[in-house]
Amino acid sequence: MNARDALGREPRGQQRVRRIAGSESQESFAGSDFTYEDIGGREFDDYTYTLVGETADAYTIESKARDASARFPRVVSTIRKDTFVVVAADIYNKRNELQKQFEATRVEKSGKYWTVMAMTMKDLSQKTRTALTVTKAEYDLGLGDDVFTRRELEKVIR
Repeated sequence: MNARDALGREPRGQQRVRRIAGSESQESFAGSDFTYEDIGGREFDDYTYTLVGETADAYTIESKARDASARFPRVVSTIRKDTFVVVAADIYNKRNELQKQFEATRVEKSGKYWTVMAMTMKDLSQKTRTALTVTKAEYDLGLGDDVFTRRELEKVIR
């Protein structure tokens, strides 16, 4: 078994490219309070959506997983009207208990895209908190699908 750092990453030189299966989307991302789905986004068609509230500045949307076995089957999100960015979310477990809370603590415009640059995720049942900061975001760089093959990704980590 390889040693790992505090985020669950393998030491440099022992890193590997790994495909994340759809069934793993609600598993912990690198040992943090975020899931792969929290980081990479949800598949739109995997959920149903209901507008449950609205203020002058934001919409409140409830998302329910179509998959009955989802670890986190319900999410109530606050979405800013001016940027359409999710700035807060309450995430419920299978027992419909509030388990996690997401908060976007810094949102900036990068080029023509609004981007969450700092965020936190609290796991209320574990009494843990993970803060994630993005130091730089660039979009529309003209990268093709061929850059994201297993072979090309493995070149980057060598």
